[in-house]
Amino acid sequence: MAKPKLIKTAKDKDLYWYKDNDGNKKYAYRYRYYNTLGERKEKSKQGFDTEKKALQALTKLKAQVLEGNLQQVENEDMTIAAWCDIWLEFKKSDWKPTTLIRNKGSVENHIKPLLGNRKLNQLDKITYKRIFIEPLFQKYKPRSVESWHRTFIAMVNAAVDAEILQRNRFTNISFKEDEKEVENVISASQLNQLLGYAKTRNELQCTIIYLLAFTGIRSGEACGLTWKDVNFKTGEVNINKTRDYLGVRSPKTRNSYRVFKVDDEVLEILKKYKLTAKKIHLRFGHEFKEESFIFISSSYYGKPICTSAIRKMFSAASNRLGFKVKAHTLRHTYASLLISSGVDVVTVASRLGDTNEMVFKVYAHAVDENKNQTIEAFKNVLENT
Repeated sequence: MAKPKLIKTAKDKDLYWYKDNDGNKKYAYRYRYYNTLGERKEKSKQGFDTEKKALQALTKLKAQVLEGNLQQVENEDMTIAAWCDIWLEFKKSDWKPTTLIRNKGSVENHIKPLLGNRKLNQLDKITYKRIFIEPLFQKYKPRSVESWHRTFIAMVNAAVDAEILQRNRFTNISFKEDEKEVENVISASQLNQLLGYAKTRNELQCTIIYLLAFTGIRSGEACGLTWKDVNFKTGEVNINKTRDYLGVRSPKTRNSYRVFKVDDEVLEILKKYKLTAKKIHLRFGHEFKEESFIFISSSYYGKPICTSAIRKMFSAASNRLGFKVKAHTLRHTYASLLISSGVDVVTVASRLGDTNEMVFKVYAHAVDENKNQTIEAFKNVLENT
């Protein structure tokens, strides 16, 4: 198909009119400028129905060039899918493996299918909510939708930093209260039922349940614990790494590095389990070391268990007890019971490896400014139930 002959208009030297294949009069612009490297560039667009629309678009383009917004000019036609690919490639070395997997999943499974063909600089907040947020809410849990929304926001913020977008137009998108999930917390009575159940299980399950219940540590942190991290003389546990199916790495955040005391009952359970762990190592011909991971399988050659095994463990517990409980449930329950018992937020935050702000945000319903001793307060709640 031959290119249409462009004829200059009187309005602007960079503005043209032409006839399309159907003989209709259309308008276009061709604008030459220099980029930051001093290279001569040209930006053109055609298909405008009126001279006024073409002039408005040209004027906007010239203003962007004069203001130095050359990245926005050169990437005007970039799609969201294209920017997602650039963003993932650029950021992958900065992220932990789990973060990379999560962001890739958000992009490939949700952002690209729903938004990928849209121009990055043309998507507005109303359209975003209509074609992305609302359809996802109809199929998935609110927490999942919020997670994918956060990934999208991070991707847009990166585009702003790269000067491809002027600003993030998707801030302050709120979710209705009834769309938010309440953090899973069990009562002190239910926690006692769980601890009773734990004592009927094997030593591995019993030790994990007690440790998570009395410390609030994450399941990945539990899987990353070695015997060297437990000081039986001082009664302290040192959280300095996490582990899952991707391997060992640093904890979730800087605040996650922490050392804290644990209850005497938990220490005794750990001591007893240590003897069992030594027997498992011996059975499979492994040398037992203080650097050995604490939680290992009595089958599968005594290999360290992973977070998936802990999920299955709590799924079985939920079915037996008749109420939903997960490893993270014990973290929320631990914090809520401590705060409601008078333990100050700063102490709770240091135990959890979270910031004070995060504790206030998640456990605002239970926040109390009184101070007490952490272990004693937690024990009292359980013993008085």
